[in-house]
Formats: sequence, structure tokens, C-alpha cells
Amino acid sequence: MVKCKEKFNYVINVRTYGNQFINERKRCNDQDLYMYDDVNSDGRITENQYARQYLQHSIHFNETIVPDRKVEVIVTDEEANKLLNKNWSTVDTVEIVSALRILSHNIINKSDDDVNEIRYECILDALKKNIDNLTDNLLQEVLFNLLPFQKYLQDTKSFKDLIKLLDKHCEKQYKQWSINKMFLIADAFYCLDVYKNSNFIWKLLRKMNSKLNKLTPKNLVQLMFLVNINRKTPLNMYEVEVILEEHLNDLSINELGIIAMGFFKSKTKIINPKLIKAIINRLICEINKADDITISALLKLIRYSMKYDEMINFKMLLDSIIPILPKLNLQCLMHIIHVYAKVHMYMKPLLDTVITRMYNEIKTARLKDIEKLTYALNIFSVDTTHPIYDKIIEEITSRLSNDKTEIFKYPWMYVSILRYLAIRGVFPLHLIKLAMDPSFINLRTDAYILGWEHSLLEYYLKIEKPEYTGPFLSEGILLTSTKRQWEIMQMNSKSMIDKIFTEIIYVLKEIILNDINLYTGRILPHSVKNHVVFGLDEKQNFISAESILSKIPDIKIKRIDDTFPKNVKWIVLVVVHYKHTIRETNEPTGIIVAKLRQLKHIGYTPILITGNDWLKHSNIREKKDYLLHLIKNT
Repeated sequence: MVKCKEKFNYVINVRTYGNQFINERKRCNDQDLYMYDDVNSDGRITENQYARQYLQHSIHFNETIVPDRKVEVIVTDEEANKLLNKNWSTVDTVEIVSALRILSHNIINKSDDDVNEIRYECILDALKKNIDNLTDNLLQEVLFNLLPFQKYLQDTKSFKDLIKLLDKHCEKQYKQWSINKMFLIADAFYCLDVYKNSNFIWKLLRKMNSKLNKLTPKNLVQLMFLVNINRKTPLNMYEVEVILEEHLNDLSINELGIIAMGFFKSKTKIINPKLIKAIINRLICEINKADDITISALLKLIRYSMKYDEMINFKMLLDSIIPILPKLNLQCLMHIIHVYAKVHMYMKPLLDTVITRMYNEIKTARLKDIEKLTYALNIFSVDTTHPIYDKIIEEITSRLSNDKTEIFKYPWMYVSILRYLAIRGVFPLHLIKLAMDPSFINLRTDAYILGWEHSLLEYYLKIEKPEYTGPFLSEGILLTSTKRQWEIMQMNSKSMIDKIFTEIIYVLKEIILNDINLYTGRILPHSVKNHVVFGLDEKQNFISAESILSKIPDIKIKRIDDTFPKNVKWIVLVVVHYKHTIRETNEPTGIIVAKLRQLKHIGYTPILITGNDWLKHSNIREKKDYLLHLIKNT
């Protein structure tokens, strides 16, 4: 048994999850990891649903959106049975389509238990045989009238085969259609929930490259809705950006939000800084007209597209958001704090409001919302005595004890939350033990391609929580994961930091330490190689650690132990890029705070050198004095 902290009064039996792990893995294997925002099991509207409803309720999209079924004709079961029992082999296409329409009025009023899927095979098979006989109008009628069937038949072979044939038919015919017709049929595929694997939708998007200049502003909105739901695009997005700039003033702020979803979900940045600035200004001016989801979508795109040094307008946008925070929903608030944490922009009123709302409304929060907040708590190094940490742990523990569905469906989210808590030095061991369980790890990933979160958790536990008795990764998996991360760290290495690192080594070796060998390798296996290590004895003499540290494999945590000379202060210079500091403060972000804390745990005396501080000193003499001051005042 794994016991939680006493004050929560919860007990979690990890062993009881064994079969649930297996069943959940079978159920989740075919799900797309990137589709989390489409989940709506708790009744809250998602981005896709919001965008589609916006189009549906706007008169500007009447010709390109599948209309509601406003009048349902009462079709009795007796009438339906006559059609279902009919031999359709000699019936013409028009009569088959008419029968489908009649049956759609009958099935729409049935419950799950009332529908015998096999009975509909004959009418669906008849449609399959007559696909090539469908006129454009009949095709449209078939797609519209299939909608009531989708709920009950979507997993049957007959329905799937029919959809594939309809998709192929649309591939052949769509070039002859008007733009509005293309969008209308594409919307029918969305309503049938078959757009993800549709070749027709993909080819339609590709075809739009030659029609961008012919699109109306409203067409552009619907086009980007299709890009949004597809998550990838064959469009020339730079051309889309040019068209967007031309039509910017013809779009409402909420339509602009739908377009932003398309850019962000397809991982496309807006290149033109003038356009980004114009979008920011629109949002500032119309912040009170923008829906919550629109604000979230535009903020995500703006953050994704802006360069680190172009954030002054982003700060102005934050100033305009602060007054409306009380009326925004929790999910929108989590998007906002996540975006501003991503750019390391700290504003106390925003953080305080978000934390308070989460504390009071955590029962209604998605796991993803909690993950976004823990990311912000990590970035801004919120004090671990704050009650929000216990509240989060209590809530996650409660969900495991009561309704664990979301955690089992999105296990990487669960592990990510624990990672961010660990970075802050908060270790709910009962939750971590579950996360490190091999069965839990295998819910959604092969052990050899698992994310960095598990490896990071393991290293943190080994340094800061020796009392942990739960499972660890195997040595082989940990080594593979760590080496993969080293490659990523190397690719992301900043040239400016490399230059500063080289300068520091030069000043130390040539001016301060003279003949002392410096160790400049890795100390923490989960950290970048930006350390300079040397010792300082009681007489202020410099001592080399290179001969000892260089013999320890990088995969190991290089602790100060009995093999090191006694009565020596082992100093580590930790060099960080200004992008690892909070804007306007030069304070380190949470991951750097964690590194300094862990270096102390294993016996070192860390000294932080930020790029901003180093670059204040223009010549070698100033830099030497700066380093000596840091060393002598540790």
C-alpha cells in the first residue's frame, strides 16, 4: 500500500490498477495524442465545437455549413421495417436516396438499445453499389441524411466502407464544384466525424492554393477551420498570411480567433511582425468583444509567432487583459497563464488571480488545466508553502481514488504535473510511485521511446528523495532516454552561451587559476553541460576536481564523496542564457532554481552567472573582477 500524506486521508493501492492499465491501453491505442482539445466528456465546449458553432450560427456561412434538421417527419417503426426488409438490388438511385432520408427520420429518435446495426446493411450496400450514379444534389442529400446514422453505425464495416466510397467519389468530382459547394461537402465530412482520414479534404485544401485570391474573407475563415481540424496543411501558409493581412479589417475578432486556431494547430508561425502587431492591436481594442476561446486562440498564436525580443506589444496586451480576468472562465485563464509563463513574463495580479481561481474551482478543472498551472508555478518559482500545491496533490489523489478515467486516458499529462512539482521540490511520493509503475508507463508509450518526464523524475528522486522505495526505469531505458535528451540539448544550445562559457574558461585559466585544470563537463545527467568546477580550500587556494570528475560516467550523478579532498569548497559556475530568466528581473526560471538546489544537495556550492550579468562587463579586467567577487563571496 502507498499512503498519501495524513492530512489528505487517502490511500491508493497501486496493485489494484493492474487490469485497468491493460484495459485502458487497449482502449487508447488508436487515439491521437494531439487531439486532447477535442475531448468533451464533461460537457464543456471545445475549440473545434466553438468554431463550428460560430460558423453555424452566422448568416455569412449559410451556403457552406450543413443546416440543422429543423423539422423531423414522424416515421413509424412499421414504415421503417418495410424499407429495411426491401430488396434493393433492382431499385434506382433516386429511390434509394429517398429511402435513406425516410429512415433517417426514424433512426434519429431511437436509443442505442433500439438499433439493430445488421438491419441497415442492405440499404447501405445498395448505396455503395450506386455511388457512381449520384448527382451532386443526390450526393449532398446522402451525406446530410447519413448524419443521424453516424451515432449508431460509425463502427460497422458497411458504414465505414460507404464513407470510403463517398470520399473517393468526392475526390473525383470536387474540381467541378464551386468554392461554396466544396466547403459545404467538407463540412458534411466534419459532421460525420470522418474528416481525419479523408483524402477529399486533403486534396480540397491543396486545391485551395490556386484559389486563395478568389476567397472571400468568410471563405478564408472556413478554410482555416478545416486546417484547424486537420492539424496539418498542404496550403502555402505564407500566401494565406498575405491574404489575411489584406482582409484583416473585414473579419470580426472571433473570426480572427478561428483563423488563429488554424495557424497554431498546424504549427505555422505568422512571419510578418507587422501582421502580428496588427492582430495584437485588434485584440487590445476589442478585448471585451472577444469570446474566451478567441482570446486563448489568439494568445497562443501570438506567443508562438513572436520572437523573444519582440514582446513589448505582448506586455501591452497583458495590461488590457488584467481588468477582464474575473469574467473569464477557468480554462481561458489557464491558457493565459500558460502563454505568459512560456515567455517568462511575470505579473503578480495575473498569477494571483489564476492561482486563486484554480484553488476554488479545481474540481471542475481538466487535467490539462492543472498541468498548465503547475508549469507556471514552476517557471515563476512560486513558494512551495503556498496552499495551491497541497490542493493540487489532494485533487489528483482524489481523482485516482474516485474517477481515474482522465488520468488513465492522458497519463503523460499526469506525469508532466509531477515533473513540474518535482522541479519545485514537491514530491508526492504516492503519486510518483504510480507514475513510475511499468504498467502505467506502458499505457501510452513503448518504454524505449518514452518522454523525458519519467527520466527527469528518476534523477530528481535519486538526488532529493533517497527514501523513495518505488520502481525506477531499467538502466538501459534510462540510458537511452538520457542520451536522446543530450542530443536535443546540444541542438538547442545557444551560440551566445557557448561564447560566454568560452570567455569564462579563458579568464579563469589564464588569469585567475593559472595552472589548475578545470572540469567543464556534466555533473547532473539531466542537465546541460554548462558547468565549470574547481575547489577552494581553507587557505583560499584553488584545487582541481578534473581528475576525479572526468573518470565518472556522465550518466551518473557526480556527488561530492570521500574520493574528493577534505575541507574544500567545490564551486560550480552555472552559466545560463537570458532566456532562462524572468523578464525585467534577471531572476532564474524554476528549472535553473532546481538545478542550483540539486547541486547543493550533492555537495557543491553553485554560483549562477546569467548572460545579462556577464555582458555588462566590457573588458577582461572587469570580467576577472566580477568572477573573483562571485567566488570570494560564496
